[in-house]
Amino acid sequence: MLVDVYETALTCDFDEHRRLLPARAGVDEVEWDVAFQALGDLVTDGRLTMFDAYAEIVARCGRTPDAGLIGDLVALDRALLRKGVHVFNDTVPALRALRADGLRTAFLSNCAENTRPLLEELQLLELVDHVVLSNEIGAAKPDRRIYQHALDLLDLAPERVVLIDDQVGFCRGAEEVGISALQIARFAAQPTHGNAVTSLSDAHERIAAMG
Repeated sequence: MLVDVYETALTCDFDEHRRLLPARAGVDEVEWDVAFQALGDLVTDGRLTMFDAYAEIVARCGRTPDAGLIGDLVALDRALLRKGVHVFNDTVPALRALRADGLRTAFLSNCAENTRPLLEELQLLELVDHVVLSNEIGAAKPDRRIYQHALDLLDLAPERVVLIDDQVGFCRGAEEVGISALQIARFAAQPTHGNAVTSLSDAHERIAAMG
């Protein structure tokens, strides 16, 4: 079982990131957002560290990226992420139930380097067997390399693995390498994949029924 992190196992409110990080840097919010969006893929697949990305963002916004300021931004980012996180109520029970059923599990997430410490602080890492984070392996969903990395860790053929993810494109990416996919659609207006569930508890029941 491969379980996505953001909007699947947990959600984060990033509103304060959008306000407080540019305020701390002393730059315009719109300029900050434009620079941030331009570098997002480089952070997600690990080509840029958070420190290097914030240094580049600050520079693009016309400020000198001195090390003290950039270090403060990295620390503030992590603090705001922890403050704004909410673990869905069904996440811990579902992960425990999957383990009780004898299923091996792994988190599979497109994310920056701040995600692993977040999962550690939330004590979620102890509930899965492996963690596959895009920034650590240099590939992000729907790149087939990230799915293959997870299969190698689990030591399973793709037909024996199921992905739970909120993104239609990431579900399809998994299916292209032979992994079954269930889209978790927690929100009414969310575009849905043909095979959808509304919670991790529903996903666990669906998988249990598969035998």
